[in-house]
Amino acid sequence: MIDDPILQSYLQDFSKNYNLESHKEADVFEYFSSYCVFLRDFSDHTVLEDVVVAGGLDTAIDAVGVYLNDIPVVTPAQVDEIVGRQRIDADFAFIQAKTSKKLNAAEIGSFFQGVREFLARDISQQTIV
Repeated sequence: MIDDPILQSYLQDFSKNYNLESHKEADVFEYFSSYCVFLRDFSDHTVLEDVVVAGGLDTAIDAVGVYLNDIPVVTPAQVDEIVGRQRIDADFAFIQAKTSKKLNAAEIGSFFQGVREFLARDISQQTIV
């Protein structure tokens, strides 16, 4: 449980605005963290459901965003369309959101390993997130 009353208020409002009231607080916090990073720093065209990696098989990554020329990309077809342009600028953003005040080395190591696995896999025939 988040014990900061201001953050708790933000989460409640966010949960209502994005119809996440039936989700666990930790899951809502993953969406909220993704919203704060992706929509502010990358693109207001980001769809949260496309970047949040919920569930137990997320390799310690809570959200990942891939942007080519500032366009959020989730399918190989989108990559193919953008590759035909002259300049390609790629940005990757990985999020691990924690509601607790402490973070241990094992969690950080798991996150880095998840990023390595994500970047190493062949994504040519699958969705990116």
